[in-house]
Amino acid sequence: MNHTLHCFRTIFGVALFALIQSSCLKQSCEKLVPAKLYRPVYLPLAEIRSAVKETGPQPISQNGKIYLYGNYIFINEVGKGIHVIDNADPKNPNVVSFINVPGNTDLAMKNNTLYADSYIDLVAIDITNPRQAREVHRVNNAFPRVVYTFNFAQSDSLGVITGFTEKDTVYHYNCNSSNPQILDRYFDSYSNSLSIANSSSQQAPQAIGKAGSMATFGLLNNHLYSIAGFTATTFNVTQSARPQREKKLDLRAFAETIFPYKHYLYMGGPTGMAIYDAINTDTLQFKGIYQHIKGCDPVIVENDLAYVTLRSGAICNTNTENVLDVLDVADPTNPKLMKSYGMSGPYGLGLATDKKLVVCEGVNGMRLLDAKDPLNISTIQLVTSVAPTDVIHEGNDIVLLVGNDGLYQFDIKDMRHPNLLSKINFSPKSL
Repeated sequence: MNHTLHCFRTIFGVALFALIQSSCLKQSCEKLVPAKLYRPVYLPLAEIRSAVKETGPQPISQNGKIYLYGNYIFINEVGKGIHVIDNADPKNPNVVSFINVPGNTDLAMKNNTLYADSYIDLVAIDITNPRQAREVHRVNNAFPRVVYTFNFAQSDSLGVITGFTEKDTVYHYNCNSSNPQILDRYFDSYSNSLSIANSSSQQAPQAIGKAGSMATFGLLNNHLYSIAGFTATTFNVTQSARPQREKKLDLRAFAETIFPYKHYLYMGGPTGMAIYDAINTDTLQFKGIYQHIKGCDPVIVENDLAYVTLRSGAICNTNTENVLDVLDVADPTNPKLMKSYGMSGPYGLGLATDKKLVVCEGVNGMRLLDAKDPLNISTIQLVTSVAPTDVIHEGNDIVLLVGNDGLYQFDIKDMRHPNLLSKINFSPKSL
């Protein structure tokens, strides 16, 4: 009797333990998890490809790349299009039109043809009369398609991704079953970084124009180069109004900005400034690289001297110093650091008449430097009433600056007392 009771108690105990374990396991494997549901917003390709047109002047709410062509200033508004400003009189610039270009991030110009990216396409726009701009040619699928986190991607059937909708939800999680939806629909944070396509840079003949130092488009020897990370896409623009896509070239180093000079392309990136020889348009011959610790770095070049700014900050994923580096690039295979100068969060930069160097330091202002002696560059004035991110030298002693709050034009003949000629205010949209 005792033996039978003992066996029963043992069996009952094992069963009870298993039941308890099962209950605990069920509790630990089934729970409600607060989450966010992200779904891509698509715009059909046909709609994008019929949208390029000139409209009346629009308020500038977010500045992007700047370009100077003749008496006109062109300002890209990221993702939307390009503002056109008549600058015949720098003291009284006038916004005259807006060119609607969906997905636009940069621009370049040659012989009255404006080249602009529109998501995955390259668009050629006739600006013979900038107030009546019109599309004259398009290279479809010119740029690599963007693939976002969790394999969201653009497609011919759905179109391009222009954004993501966000919705709070609760996910019923069971560790004993795998629900694939959690991999592509539900996240605890939004990690799909929506960037659009490409951009521009350069300083060359009058028929081409001038771009700022933050550009990712570059015109050189009848070729347009567009950079995106480790890739450069080339277009033949011998016939200005009919650009032809040629090749996609692999780059040795990650590139963020491009500056054509002579027959070289100087590309700034998070790990250094790389130099490529573009004399053979079928390829880009890597010549050398100036490496540095990770930082954002626009670059400009003149007479075998390169000026590179490095900026610390979260956007650049770096803890580097804020500096201006001056490099000797007479031998492109072996660029050498001549000297570094401390800065305060530098962005774009430009070189004006008589080696007047302008460095845009964002909220810290516009720094004017005497760069006649590359080994003894000195700050002449720091203008803290502006917050510029890029600059173009217009000629003589006039410089054009762009920042989050507006477009400025200064006469810097007397660097100690720079003269503000004009300002066009931007109108940021409230969130």
